[in-house]
Amino acid sequence: GVLAFLAKDQQRVALAYANMNESPLGAAAFTGTGFAIDRGRVAELLGFDTVIASTQHSIGAGDHFTDMSFSMQGIAVGLGRVTHDLLVRAAFEFGSIRIDDSFIQISSIMPQKRNPVVLEHLRARLSRALGYAQTMTLQIHGIPYGDTQDIEDEIMPPLANAVFALRECLLLYASVFDTLTIHGAHVREQAGMGFTTATELADTLAREAGLPFRLAHKVAATLVRQSVASGVTYDRITLAMLQEAAQTALGKPVAIDAETLQRALDPEHFVAVRAGLGGVAPGSTSALLRAEENHLDADASWLDAAVSRLDAAQRVRIEAMAAY
Repeated sequence: GVLAFLAKDQQRVALAYANMNESPLGAAAFTGTGFAIDRGRVAELLGFDTVIASTQHSIGAGDHFTDMSFSMQGIAVGLGRVTHDLLVRAAFEFGSIRIDDSFIQISSIMPQKRNPVVLEHLRARLSRALGYAQTMTLQIHGIPYGDTQDIEDEIMPPLANAVFALRECLLLYASVFDTLTIHGAHVREQAGMGFTTATELADTLAREAGLPFRLAHKVAATLVRQSVASGVTYDRITLAMLQEAAQTALGKPVAIDAETLQRALDPEHFVAVRAGLGGVAPGSTSALLRAEENHLDADASWLDAAVSRLDAAQRVRIEAMAAY
């Protein structure tokens, strides 16, 4: 999921770059110039992808700034939410991940405590990046569409601050994930707690017992309520208990055997059976990861191409200057 939204964020960054990398030069104050200049040639020499045709928009535009702002806000918001989730999962009570010792801080009075301070710093710094980006958008909101200083010099500090803060966060996040440990055995043990497989039980009642899903859902919900009231965990549910729940919910038993019931309540089966596109089954997850790797390769190619175009423009510019 995190890779999916980051891939979307990268698309927004690429679009923002494309909008930013258009040449305004030759617009003069906003009316253009009476000199016979070649705006396209200037753009080529400086590495711009194209020219902003409207001279007025060349001077008054703010959308290239807001595009950058929105793309950075998207990254900050998404990673901020992930940071919150990681803090919960790193807590002793949840215990599904372990932050590397290089990124934790021991409590000043509790020797046993491992405070994942890196995530707290990231949460604060992402908020800072979000604030800088929003400041840029709010500044532009109140600026007339024309040639004014506040669409120029005054925009640069929050823009630079947003870029630098977000870059720091991304570099730090990469190091955190490189050293993160998942407590696989603990996660596997917790997978069925809280009757998380009740959905698959309802699905199984619909598939195997021929119940309409609404009634299958009702039987499963009744079984969960009765099990919780009796203090029975998901792995101790019996066929007799299911039939009792069906009798309560439907007034009749359901056509299902004990083996099918146990399979429906098994967390590993729950994962394995969700094998469709984007599902959590190992094969589906692997396919998603391969797709994200392809996206990453495409992103790297895009960056290499953008840098190469700038380098090529610099060589052309140096050659042109030397010839002149």
